[in-house]
Amino acid sequence: MSTSPLPKELPIEFPTQSPEIDPQLVERFNELIEMIRNAKMPPLEEILRYLATIHPVYAGALVVIGFVYLIYGLRFTKPLMILNAAVAGAVAGGVGTIYFQYAQHWWIGMLVGAVVVGVLAWPLMTLFVSLAGGAAGAAVGYAVFSNVVVAMERTDLMAYSWAGAVGGAVLLAIAGFLLFRAAVVILTVVQGAAMMMVGVFSLLFLDEEVRDVISKNVMERPLLLLMCIGGLCMVGLAIQYFTGVTKQKTVKAAA
Repeated sequence: MSTSPLPKELPIEFPTQSPEIDPQLVERFNELIEMIRNAKMPPLEEILRYLATIHPVYAGALVVIGFVYLIYGLRFTKPLMILNAAVAGAVAGGVGTIYFQYAQHWWIGMLVGAVVVGVLAWPLMTLFVSLAGGAAGAAVGYAVFSNVVVAMERTDLMAYSWAGAVGGAVLLAIAGFLLFRAAVVILTVVQGAAMMMVGVFSLLFLDEEVRDVISKNVMERPLLLLMCIGGLCMVGLAIQYFTGVTKQKTVKAAA
């Protein structure tokens, strides 16, 4: 059997220049970065109006899930952190598909984002807790700075709210690496308290008279909402701390 000889030069062409990036993709990415930079906390009136639109079923779910985060955050660290990662991935995937003009496939983006980020969160738990802590710290720092400025009637300082966000993000991000358990407790307590307050306020707003009274008091005292969340945080911190101490004593006694 005879075989044809191989050609001396294979007809393969290698690219001499790197492929050009789509200018529209670059423009949209720059728009996304600019939108993040210009993000501002909505006025208190809009927040209260939004709370009144939440369905009672969703509000009840927020109360129950928030209670789990608030009280059992340290006990169920991995499941709760993976759930956070999956939700964050789903939101990022859905927003990404819509933003890049694939709105008809938004559910695919959410599904892929949830699965990918959720799976990655398992082996990279410390890194994710640090990133999640940084995001939570940024939100809390921004909210505290903004509400304090409004309470002090120094709205001219609102332009520096980013300083509170950066400070909170750096503090909790570093805590996530150095003090893993403490960062988990703080993250779950803050998240659980915020979820519970959103759900409780939404359920209370079902009654128009109660809604008017609460809205009036919150508008007259801008720090009232933060004080309610802070009070729940103190309760959650105390319960998780004493639960952890009791568990450690039980383990030592059994050993």
